[in-house]
Amino acid sequence: MLVHKVIDLDLIKRFGHVTPDLLTHLENSHTTTSQVAQVAQSAGVAKVVLTHLVPSSPRLIPELVWQAQCSVGYGGSVHVGNDLDQISIPVRTR
Repeated sequence: MLVHKVIDLDLIKRFGHVTPDLLTHLENSHTTTSQVAQVAQSAGVAKVVLTHLVPSSPRLIPELVWQAQCSVGYGGSVHVGNDLDQISIPVRTR
C-alpha cells in the first residue's frame, strides 16, 4: 500500500489565484496524480491511498475524479482518504 499526498496542479494554475512563488513551492513539494500512479505502478503496490488533497474541496474535485486521474497508468485500487478512515491491511502469508 502506498499512502501519498496529491495535488491537481492544472486546477491550481487555472483557478488557484496563487503567487508565482507559491506555485513554484506547490510544484516542487507536491505530487500529481500521474506521478503517484507512476510510483505505485513501479513499486507494484496493490492499493494507493490519496491524502492531503490539494485542492481539498470535493465540490472542486470529487473523489471519483481523483480516483480516475490516479488510475491512468496504475492498475491497482485507489482510495481517496478522508479524516478518520480505517483501512485494513491484509496479513501476508508466506
